[in-house]
Parts: sequence; C-alpha cells; structure tokens
Amino acid sequence: MKIISVMVTLMLNSYSFAQANNHISIDKLSFTLTNFEISGDFRSIPTINWKTNLTINGFEMQIDEREFQEFSHQINNDNKIVIDRFKATVSMINNELKISNARFSSPFLIADIKADLLIDINNPEDTWLKSSTVKLDVLSSALERLVFELEKELGEEFPRRGKSILLEAFGSLKDPRVKGMVFEKSAETYFDLSDKALADNQVEESISHLKDLLSHHENDSLSSKAQYKLSVIYLNWKNDLSAGLNALQQTIEKYPNSKHAVQATKEIENFPAWVFNKAESLRKRKDIKESISNCSYLVENYSDHPLSAKAQYLIGDIYMNDLRDFGSAINEYRKVIDNYAGSSQESEALFMIGYIYANILKDSAKAKNEYQTFLTRFPKHDLSPSVQFELDFLGKDIFEAPALKSINSY
Repeated sequence: MKIISVMVTLMLNSYSFAQANNHISIDKLSFTLTNFEISGDFRSIPTINWKTNLTINGFEMQIDEREFQEFSHQINNDNKIVIDRFKATVSMINNELKISNARFSSPFLIADIKADLLIDINNPEDTWLKSSTVKLDVLSSALERLVFELEKELGEEFPRRGKSILLEAFGSLKDPRVKGMVFEKSAETYFDLSDKALADNQVEESISHLKDLLSHHENDSLSSKAQYKLSVIYLNWKNDLSAGLNALQQTIEKYPNSKHAVQATKEIENFPAWVFNKAESLRKRKDIKESISNCSYLVENYSDHPLSAKAQYLIGDIYMNDLRDFGSAINEYRKVIDNYAGSSQESEALFMIGYIYANILKDSAKAKNEYQTFLTRFPKHDLSPSVQFELDFLGKDIFEAPALKSINSY
C-alpha cells in the first residue's frame, strides 16, 4: 500500500477564542504539508513520511489557572504568554523526526532550534535524540532569574557562546546528555526535592531522589540522614515492613558512627512491638488489609517473639469482628492453639472457637467439643464459669437460665 499527497495547505487569519478570564488569539497561522506518504500493509503499523512548514504569528494565551499563572510569571512577569512569531520546517522520514530552521521570538525569549530525533513508533518513550542545538537569546529578567536558580540547583552554568545560551543535546530523550554539562545535583538539592515530593504525596518520587542522593553522594554528611529517611518513608507512607527494616539495617551498616545509626539500632530492637502497634493502629483506621499484613509479617518473621501469639490472635479477632468471616476466624484462632501452646492467647483462642460454633454458626456439637476441651485443659481459667454456662444452655433459649426466668416473666 502506498498513498502520496503532494501538498496540503491550511491558512488561518485572525482567530480568537475567549471564555471568562481565558483567551487564546492568533493573528496568522500557516501550515503547509508536503511529500505526504503512507507505506506498509494491513498486517503492520504503516510508515508515514511527511514534511511541513509551519508559521504562527501573533499568538497570545491567558488562562485563569494557578499553574499557568505561576509559569507565566516565572518566565516574563506577566499573566499571559505572547509569542510574536514561530517558524519551523518539520519532517518525519522513516520514523526520524527533524526540526530545522526553527525560530521562536517573544517578549521573553528568542530561540533558534534544530533537532534530529529517532522515534520508535511502538515504544515512543525510547525516542533517541541523535542531535539537537538550541540557542537562547534576549531572555526576560524573570527568565534570567529562573535560569540562574536552575544553574544553582544543578551546581553548574549552562554552556554559552557570547551572551547566548547554547545547548547541544543528544542521547535518550528520557535522560539526555548536554555537551559541556554533567548535571550533578548537590546532596542538599536531592534532599530538598525529596522533601517537596513527599509534601505533595509523591512518595515514589521522594524515594527516587533519596536513592539518587545516596548514589551520587554516598559519603556526604546528609547521606546517613537520607538512608534513615528511606526507612521512615517505607514504614510510615508505604507500610513496606521489609524495605523499611532493610533501610534501618543499611543505616547501621553504612553509617555506624552517625546519630541515625543509633536511632536505627533502637528501632530495630523495638521493631516487633512497633509492627504490632502499627497493626492495631491500622485496624482502628479501618485499614484492615494492611493490619492483617502487619500481623502476618510479625508471625512469619518473629515467630519466637512474645508478640507473635498476640499478632496471630489479632488476625483471628479481625476476621471475627471486622470481616465477619467466621470460617477464617476459626482457622486463624486454631493457629494460635497449634503454634503458641502455653501463651495466654491459647486459652482465649479456644474459647472464641467454641463461642463462634455456639452463638454464630449454631453448631452445638462442635461447640460442645471445643468447650469441653477448654474445661479439661483450663479448669481454673477466669473464663471457665462462662464456658460452663455456655455448655449448660447449648441450643436453649438463654432465658431458660434460672437467674433469668424471673426477668422473662414480667
């Protein structure tokens, strides 16, 4: 299949759109498409080749949104963006995009642009910047301040030719290289970016900045703080117990003489108690799935710790009272009996199994078996009188109890 169209031309004069405090206007737009070609077959993505000359004159935009207003004031101290003229020749030949003879002029910036990009249609995120040159001149005072702050953050100045900023970039579009620049952020910058991302609830981005800090500035004075902060984020924002514990261990191993290592040591010693308390807190917040996850982590990783029996019992209690999944509750209580013999939770779990059979599932035979086992194993337990009462009135109306008959007669 091959389709060729020689030329398509679009011209627009004096276009304007306005709504409330928003408006867009263009004095003149000229768009000429030439050498348009589609080749390929229906079994694959076709190859599209084209070339266009684009000209825009007198473009003006004003939008009543905070992000737009902030950006506009950042670059030209105004609440609108004006482009006097934009002209460029753009072509796409065999998935290779070329921009040439591009000229951008506005009250805040004049720019000349050339670029050659290799685009993978199936994976556009893998676009490769073969070469590009961007020359920036006549920056507004606001844009000059923005450039200064960016250079300060990067820790180096942009390459210049005379008074012009000259950027020659190449490589992956996701991580381009700029000739004459290293793009090395300071440890302070990485840490500040992490704080800002976390304040905006961008947790993964915050973690990424901390990892970059540790990768590029492993021996900086902020490194131990960054390593410890990773543990805080994993444990408190993501509830990722394994990653959080590992971050604490890494703090001790890599920065043994730091104050953060001292704090990490204390937290590791108290980790089982922290996990259990967090499970209870999550349950109160109705985050049931995470609460069970914390308990399961404690049971699996600290099976010999006294709190492990409590954690296993708590899982049964959650299935019983929060999820009302009585079959699962019985199974989880049974694990307390099987795995934590001699703990205070053993007798309580046995009682709860009998209680579920007697009062919820109405299975008197199984309830009787569990209650009799309880009395045999724990005859002097505080719950024994309650168990005996339950046995005496299994399958009966509770008001048949002698103490309650007189109440029922009124």
